[in-house]
Amino acid sequence: MECPKIGLVGIGGFGRVLLKYIGKLQSEGQLLLEAVCDIQIERHFDAINEAPFATVKTYKEYETFLGSERQLDAIIIATPIPLHVEMGIQAMEAGFNVMLEKPPAITIQDIDQMIDVHFRTGKTFAVGFQHTSETSFKRFCRDIQMGRIGSVTEISAAGLWKRTRGYFTRSPWVGKLFVDGQYVLDGTLNNPFSHLLMNCLVVAGLQSVAEVSPESVQAELYSANNIESEDTSCVRALMNNGVEIFFCTSICANEPVTPFIKVMGNEGWAYWDYDGWVRYEDLVGGGREEIIVECDRRYDHLLNFVDYLRGRTSKLSCSIEDTRKFVLTSNLAFESARSIRKVGSEFIRQRDGLGQIVSSLKNPEDYLFVQDIDLILQQAVAERKLFSELGIDWAVRSEPAFASGYDKFDLFKSDMRSPK
Repeated sequence: MECPKIGLVGIGGFGRVLLKYIGKLQSEGQLLLEAVCDIQIERHFDAINEAPFATVKTYKEYETFLGSERQLDAIIIATPIPLHVEMGIQAMEAGFNVMLEKPPAITIQDIDQMIDVHFRTGKTFAVGFQHTSETSFKRFCRDIQMGRIGSVTEISAAGLWKRTRGYFTRSPWVGKLFVDGQYVLDGTLNNPFSHLLMNCLVVAGLQSVAEVSPESVQAELYSANNIESEDTSCVRALMNNGVEIFFCTSICANEPVTPFIKVMGNEGWAYWDYDGWVRYEDLVGGGREEIIVECDRRYDHLLNFVDYLRGRTSKLSCSIEDTRKFVLTSNLAFESARSIRKVGSEFIRQRDGLGQIVSSLKNPEDYLFVQDIDLILQQAVAERKLFSELGIDWAVRSEPAFASGYDKFDLFKSDMRSPK
């Protein structure tokens, strides 16, 4: 394949970012964008008509797009989460190779169906967990795989971001458990910190020959904002190779903390974060190394997809099969928590865009934060304890959920409702 012909579906939201990356790769002669599809396509004509996209064909209807663009080598899908499964399967059934934005599916039954269609059709299917292909993370993984810190025993990860009222009102599916009868479970696990969780799962399997997946997951899920799903989470997952993952995140910060992963081995520890910092320390002798690696290539997963289509590489950065462990971990986390616990109002503070205390959130730049959430996350990760195990006032204990025989997610049906 000389230069793959690509179609892009969904140009709002992250699709606009992908359009920029596709343009960069097209200018380098890596691919050719021939068609785009969006239900509100007229809103994006200015972006589409910018060089090098002057001759791109446009569509509003997905079925028309699939039927008309038979010459395409692949389709990149960047539509809202509730549409991922149906549109991904439709594309494969129509004979197209696919790259789908994360998460590919929300339930274990849906990801299994997608994997079955993938194998039946024989089409390439990549997933846009782009942090798995970042240069700094690949360096981090290579060193761990080669034994830089000995045998991996534990993985800790944390991230703390601030999200304003505008974030939660930007789309009807944000923060929902369901939309039009479809699972969304939009929160820290499946959306803002999904990349961090996926990277933890990648690291957990670096030293194993067989596929690594969770045996059990214990999780506590909370919301401080007025949403159905979670905005604050802590998760403990025991993998089937004995590695334990401890994951602790929130989008209810007053001041953000860069997401990071710290990996413990029997001979030292390794650290990686979203800024590209990679650090190591040896347990014997106390030797330290600290480097900064380029991490701004957020389109490397697209280049990997194109290289795979062209036969230049034998492995996708993240295939549809790779993501089953992510979906299973997420599902078991919700099974363990059983419900989304509300953080009491006495533990919440509200500010406007200038940082002044306000009584309610009215403007897009207004936000709330959980009191001392930075210290709580710091202690939780340091001690690898869930919030309830730390004795946090608003925390409620959960029980582990187990993967054995688990093949269907069926929670929250009584809460099912369409967006308002």
